Amino acid sequence: MPDSNQHQRPTPLIESRVCIDDSFGPFSAKLDPTDREGYLTPFFTLDTVRELAVCTQQLCAEYGRDSETIHVLSILDVADSRAGHEDQPRVVVVQIRWQYLDEGAESAVSIIEPNQDGLYQIGSDDWAWGFVTWSCPRGSQTPWHLPHCDCCHALRPEVVGTDTAGPD
Repeated sequence: MPDSNQHQRPTPLIESRVCIDDSFGPFSAKLDPTDREGYLTPFFTLDTVRELAVCTQQLCAEYGRDSETIHVLSILDVADSRAGHEDQPRVVVVQIRWQYLDEGAESAVSIIEPNQDGLYQIGSDDWAWGFVTWSCPRGSQTPWHLPHCDCCHALRPEVVGTDTAGPD
């Protein structure tokens, strides 16, 4: 059952990049920069959700039933096409918590609906999302959405290198 509060955001969203540890991500996201008990609540475009889905399914294949997977299902709605609407697929984003499957579908499966901006909130309370950081020349770690380092005022590099995929 989707969380009815997931679509309400009192704070303006910022653009940044997020990851979980250095093993999952980085992904571009919009989010409320206020952390919730140490974790972030990112919102993703459908294209990013598709990337994320591939990664979750690969992790599940590797680690088994203790994993969660995201799935993007789509179908071209023939009725909409006949009614003169543009050929846009209908999309459903599904989250499966394999570890809860024995408790029933209500515990294990959620449909994730887009917010008013068409963004999807993935793993909000359950996943330990953190900011991707970048390193200044002095080695200071700065969250991705900040364009310069507070320590030395160096500007963020435009290209994500291998050392920029760690959480803050």
